[in-house]
Amino acid sequence: MIKMIDTICRRPGMTHAESVAYVQHVHGAIAAEQPAGLNRYVQNHVFDAAFGAAGDRTHALVPARDSVTELYWPMRGAGAKVMHFLRAAEGLALPEFFDRWQRAHELALERAPAAAHAIRRCVHNRQLPEFNKMLAYFGGSDVFYEGVGSLWFDDVSSIGTFRAYERALLEINNASTLAFYRPSQSFFLYTTEVPIFQQRKQP
Repeated sequence: MIKMIDTICRRPGMTHAESVAYVQHVHGAIAAEQPAGLNRYVQNHVFDAAFGAAGDRTHALVPARDSVTELYWPMRGAGAKVMHFLRAAEGLALPEFFDRWQRAHELALERAPAAAHAIRRCVHNRQLPEFNKMLAYFGGSDVFYEGVGSLWFDDVSSIGTFRAYERALLEINNASTLAFYRPSQSFFLYTTEVPIFQQRKQP
């Protein structure tokens, strides 16, 4: 399955609530009428977030993110979901980044048992560079994230355990032989999943 992930920032003069309402009820309705071969369309409405790494003065990302759109081509909802956008370490080839990310994920779960217990599902979305041109539709063709980790939790009260998992990832990333991403150019979003469209299977 191929999936496109796009982060959305509100227009100037628009509140967060107005932005997510527009994305859900206006853009969502348009997409549902013209699915263009989509298998599934999900919006993740942000209710909290963090950007970069604590104490990092080089962080220069624009922090405003109001929702994240996921478009699936040829599942399960949960109470809360973290979307962790990762920029690969400088000079690291994609296959090595993916391998190190998977290893760091496994180590982080061992070092953060509370998070490991709370996470209900985890998907590592890997960049396919040949599809980056599709992002031009959303106007985000100048910034690509090599990986997006999606982690599902039962509810908002348990999603905070992600922070222990994130701290473990940062600690692992500090080892030169295990380093895989650039924290100062990465961010995560706490979201609630809002399914907009899903293709029905033919009988």
